[in-house]
Amino acid sequence: SPIERVGFERASSTPAEVFIGAATLHGSTTVQSNWSTYPTRAHAFHQLNDSATSTVGAMVGKSIPWTSVDIYAVLGNPSAGTGDVRWTLYYGKDAGTATTRSSVSTTTTLAAGGATYPTPQRVKVGNAIAWDTAGDWSLVLSRLGSDGADTLATAIFLQGLVIRQAGT
Repeated sequence: SPIERVGFERASSTPAEVFIGAATLHGSTTVQSNWSTYPTRAHAFHQLNDSATSTVGAMVGKSIPWTSVDIYAVLGNPSAGTGDVRWTLYYGKDAGTATTRSSVSTTTTLAAGGATYPTPQRVKVGNAIAWDTAGDWSLVLSRLGSDGADTLATAIFLQGLVIRQAGT
């Protein structure tokens, strides 16, 4: 079955990855959608702010079979300019009321999109993260729009997160 779990879709069988769409992510922004171009380009997205912190996240559960993963953001840049985006990814195992999260910060460069609904780009926000396949996990991704390293002066459209077997 192509559906691993509600909200999780295996993007391909080789290499191994799982896509978490914007409609499944929760956070400081509201899910928006563009059905006006259906069926050619309809999608849902979170608009991540360029002047403040915007955060989205998801509970992942035990559906990820790999012990080392890379995490990617799938997003679009609606502006005609390029720029850097500053991210912090929080990840960890949730056990009852005890939550242990680690974090990694990175800066990625986005190419110009220049369209109202730009072609998605995939940027790596977590590299070779050790993943415990026996536990429930959560992922939280923040765009740090007010950080000096974030030079892209526009909101971006986050369409989802990809969890991919590390190194593939």
